[in-house]
Amino acid sequence: RGLFPSFFREAQRREVLLEDLLYVSSAFERIAEATEEMLAEMEDSLRKPVDPEEFRHFWLALAEDLEREL
Repeated sequence: RGLFPSFFREAQRREVLLEDLLYVSSAFERIAEATEEMLAEMEDSLRKPVDPEEFRHFWLALAEDLEREL
């Protein structure tokens, strides 16, 4: 009489744990995929040639900001 309900509860507990593990595993897979995509985008942006005019504009704007702060 007491054996079956405890066995059933244990089976339910393990099923819930398994569902939780599958959820966490899926979340880690999504994080890994997003990280790979982000790294690929970063790599692509690093390979793009730098526009000298954009580069010059960036540094001039930065220098102006620093001058204002001093």
